[in-house]
Amino acid sequence: MDRKRGSDRKWRRTERPKCHCCTDCSNNASKSNPCRTEYGLEGLECDPALLKSSRHSIRAKLFQLLCVRTEEMGASGSSSRHNTDSINRSNAASSTHTFTSLSSRSPSHSKKSSKHSSSGSSHSIPRRSGPTPSTRKRPDKLPQNLDGLVTITNLSATIDEKPTSIDERSQAVLKYRTPHFRASATVKVPQIPEQETWQVGWIQACTDMVFLNTYGSYGVSSWEFPELKTGGYPMISDSDGRNYPWYGSRTEVVTIAGPTKHEQTVTVTMNDNFYPHITWSVPLRNHRTPALTHVRRTQGFYTWLVAKCVDTNHIYILKTIRWNMHLEIAVDPNKPLGQRARLLGSGIQNQPTALNYNVEIARCALHPPNANSAQNLIWYPATGNMPPEIIVPAKWNPDEKKEEAREGL
Repeated sequence: MDRKRGSDRKWRRTERPKCHCCTDCSNNASKSNPCRTEYGLEGLECDPALLKSSRHSIRAKLFQLLCVRTEEMGASGSSSRHNTDSINRSNAASSTHTFTSLSSRSPSHSKKSSKHSSSGSSHSIPRRSGPTPSTRKRPDKLPQNLDGLVTITNLSATIDEKPTSIDERSQAVLKYRTPHFRASATVKVPQIPEQETWQVGWIQACTDMVFLNTYGSYGVSSWEFPELKTGGYPMISDSDGRNYPWYGSRTEVVTIAGPTKHEQTVTVTMNDNFYPHITWSVPLRNHRTPALTHVRRTQGFYTWLVAKCVDTNHIYILKTIRWNMHLEIAVDPNKPLGQRARLLGSGIQNQPTALNYNVEIARCALHPPNANSAQNLIWYPATGNMPPEIIVPAKWNPDEKKEEAREGL
């Protein structure tokens, strides 16, 4: 084939070539042609359109055929590995972390029914997929359950069936103690054949809070989470502030270090209640006279039973529990100490609900701030044009902790 080079430095063809790589294209009999053998295209039908194309077009089409064959071979190989591999790997792990005895089924996100007091529901670690460890990104959402041989053999979540108790012994503050929320779970963890570390335990987050203390005609003090009030966070961690993301570090979490030779059964428990102190007088300077007239508190929580692979920081939700605490106290500041406050209503709380589906844990619920360090006490005057005033600022400083929180995203 004769070619000439033009002024624009591009090749121009002077005659249409014949098909040199598939001499038998006209009768479609070139399935063992050397060109096809080199590119691994044996057995593919030759496109008659190749007869009307230049050599470059022929090579382009061969390359397309090669891509198709490669994809088919890759899909076949992936399917084969999926069927023969008995070890589940995490969907977004940065390194292999498995329970070898777990089933090789792909992760299931279907909703499974569960009862308040529980039953043997099973869960498994999803298979690993996606980019290589060097380029793998952290998933936008946490995997929502394990579907295999990690089994919950017993689960209970209750609130003590007794009313909130009131303590008026202090001249300075009113104290009250709510009944306890209690959760307990027994989980069977299969053999861990590798040197991995796993944890099973409780994570809790507050999703909403109304905590108002009314001081007659003076105004109202309100405990608030700025992150929740502004909508910046959907929930706030209720960790103890030292062992994120766990609610506590004693009975609330159990650590299992591999390799282990046998299946292990672990039990984790937790409890929570409120025991605040509320000033009798307006929480501002130069106020000493009792003026508290009403207390109202409503707070909602999600509590999760989870399994966490310490090596990869991946958390898998086993069960989600929803519970709330509500109370109202009427106060007559003119009565003598010991006779001022009375509980409104029966004081018996609604029992928690073990959901038959899992609620995603927001990333912000796994890192600082926690509830105790993020709340402000704000004073809202009832009269005049006085602006709200922060009486007790949050201990957590978003500017100082911004970098620490970002590392966990």
